[in-house]
Amino acid sequence: MHDDIVTYLLDSNITTQTPFIIPKWVPPVVGVTKLNIDRSCIYPSNNIGSVGVLRNHTRWIFGFASFDGVRDPKKVELLEIFHGLRVARDCDLRVISYKVDSSNVHGILAVGTCHPFHVHASTVSKILDLLHCDWEISFSLVDREANKVAHFLVSVRVHC
Repeated sequence: MHDDIVTYLLDSNITTQTPFIIPKWVPPVVGVTKLNIDRSCIYPSNNIGSVGVLRNHTRWIFGFASFDGVRDPKKVELLEIFHGLRVARDCDLRVISYKVDSSNVHGILAVGTCHPFHVHASTVSKILDLLHCDWEISFSLVDREANKVAHFLVSVRVHC
């Protein structure tokens, strides 16, 4: 996959004000699957696109992208977490480490409950239902810069 991205960048007519830097993704430890998700606003519509990547210690397992016209960054991230967890469940992955770069989303999930009148209650409820399945999931808050691969992929996808 890394070679595909490099080839794409070299063969594309993508113009940016800053050069692309191919991010180095630090794989998780053996037995853990890392889930990375990022989103980016698409101007001038202000719609938000997003990508997600599942990877174990040796390889990429699955990647996904969405653009569904949602304009709420928290909603997009929550939807992508839900989608990523469902994909991980469908792939029978049992230990997931999700690095979230949104303190708001991290706070919502860390509490483990959601007020029924919360603006994103139905999506959060679906995620919390998945968290109670028979598997181990850890969420940790990281700096946005630490989410390099997903951030890189969403920026390429959004600007194509």
